[in-house]
Amino acid sequence: MNNKKISVVIATYNASGRNENYFMKQINSIFNQTILPDEIVFTDDCSKDNTLCLINEIVKKNDLPINIKVCPHDKNQGFVNNFFDGIMNSSGDIIFLCDQDDIWLSNKVEKTIELFNSNYDMIAIHSNLSVIDNNNKLIKKKFISKRVGTKKININQFLKEIHYPGMALAFKSKEIKNDIEKIYKSNAKICTHDYLICFLAVLQRGFYISDEVYTLRRLTGYNVALSKNFNDSSNNKRNISNRVKQIKLYQTNFVMLQEVNKYTGLDIKEPIEKYIKCNEKRIMYLENKKSFELAKNLLNILYYPSIRAFIADFLIISRG
Repeated sequence: MNNKKISVVIATYNASGRNENYFMKQINSIFNQTILPDEIVFTDDCSKDNTLCLINEIVKKNDLPINIKVCPHDKNQGFVNNFFDGIMNSSGDIIFLCDQDDIWLSNKVEKTIELFNSNYDMIAIHSNLSVIDNNNKLIKKKFISKRVGTKKININQFLKEIHYPGMALAFKSKEIKNDIEKIYKSNAKICTHDYLICFLAVLQRGFYISDEVYTLRRLTGYNVALSKNFNDSSNNKRNISNRVKQIKLYQTNFVMLQEVNKYTGLDIKEPIEKYIKCNEKRIMYLENKKSFELAKNLLNILYYPSIRAFIADFLIISRG
């Protein structure tokens, strides 16, 4: 039995027009949950189309026991602050993040709450997801293929992976919101909200990942991060330029963590710095095709995403 108040935060931007059909499918999948959320918070980032009219129609026609709150911006703030604003305006004990063009399986809320109830120390849970196309056809059954079961991960395990898309994330408000508020009000440069929230849960020793799929993520061609992942074929990933871009993406996230760590009251500066320095060396030997520098970096093998990543670097340079 669920006694926790549930909020869903939906950050919108230009969700009408060509995207309206996807948006309504997403909303209907929330309305059709086996356990309904208590609250939906829409934050709209100054859309140029009829998104706000569409949201107001949803509010007007809502006959479910769900409180809907609408928080429009008067100027564009970017997707990170759009989500942060929704989180700060939510009132639930458990917060689900939601994009505007995906689909939730009908048992998503129910199964996620079961996980929180069965793991007392869980602060955030990131589940797996499937990828669908514009016609709801399955493209990839499990987006994160290497996950098995449900387990808690530590800081080193966390730093070896950067893909924690927010539409598959739920977290406890009390444990996360205070840190979010400090960071939200600071001048810290935040490149992604979801990775940051997962990091905050890791620091509190309560971040779990699951192999279970509760979300269908839509590859529309406009969601940049997902499109890039699918456009990078295995051949492209063997290209030095694309390899370096991927490592620099890790670097961007690590630098963000390094900056926000001072707002958490915890000191994990050392492991983050080791990952950053390892990546700096990887970029150097890849760009300069120096295999002997790669061999020297074997001493830092613990700070690679995996042993396979080290081997892949070697193969790329060898072909170079």
